[in-house]
Amino acid sequence: MGEFELALRKSLESNNTDLIYMTLFHLERTLPSMDEFRYVLNREPMYAEAVNLMLLYYRATKSSGSPALWTDVASAENDLLLSFKTSDVEEKITALKDATTKYTNAKLPAHAKLAEEQIELLQEQGKLEEKPENVKRRKLVGLSISNTMKLLLCDSKYEPKLLPLVAAFAKKFKVPEKRLYRVKIKALAETRQWDALHKFSMEKKNPPCGFKAFAIACLEEGEKQQAENYTARITSVDEKFETLIHLDMYSDALQLAIKLKDPEKLTSVRNLCNDDNICNQADKAAMELGFVS
Repeated sequence: MGEFELALRKSLESNNTDLIYMTLFHLERTLPSMDEFRYVLNREPMYAEAVNLMLLYYRATKSSGSPALWTDVASAENDLLLSFKTSDVEEKITALKDATTKYTNAKLPAHAKLAEEQIELLQEQGKLEEKPENVKRRKLVGLSISNTMKLLLCDSKYEPKLLPLVAAFAKKFKVPEKRLYRVKIKALAETRQWDALHKFSMEKKNPPCGFKAFAIACLEEGEKQQAENYTARITSVDEKFETLIHLDMYSDALQLAIKLKDPEKLTSVRNLCNDDNICNQADKAAMELGFVS
């Protein structure tokens, strides 16, 4: 099975549609059974593209080849399309349940699982809409996981009890910690919840996205002093230097470059800064450190 998967992976990585089709048709002819073909297509999420290409082929040619597999998949795809088109929540869920059944019949468990997860998301969003903490009565059904979290985090300005609800929502849908941090930082900064942002920054000694994300979010909202405060907490010298440059804090960036005796960082300050005084200091430091003669 390894050689078949390798061929499929390489063809997909090539982004050459003709090569992908050639590989798929070869697999379909060569593998002992359709079950084994399905098994290969379900091994990796990236193979979903292969499934879609085969579906397009059999739709376009109206071929009778592999009818049991591709008829179910085509019908499931139509159900998915219906779930996105309709605004009625129950109709969305019914269509997704039908798609789940058809993907299961086609022995495509990865696709079935994705449809099931979408059902679970819609149901959870519906519950959140009815929560008393949803003081703005936001419509959440149909939003992405990230947008659902961001909207509720923005509204935590008016109802702090939304914060634990978002944490539970993120846990339920296995949101990566780094992604949760980035969404929460941006939401709190955009709604100018500076105390809440500071409290959040204290939860971990080393946040998964670093303090640079806090600093940049503050700067984007015009809070340079807040941004500088978070920059001061960065322990990685490379990350601190990058953040100082991002904040246009060239004097501090220059001092860090001199302290580190780093010629590349000195050059970065010299090339990016328009302040003649700082540029002259950078030139002087480069000479004193022996980087130029």
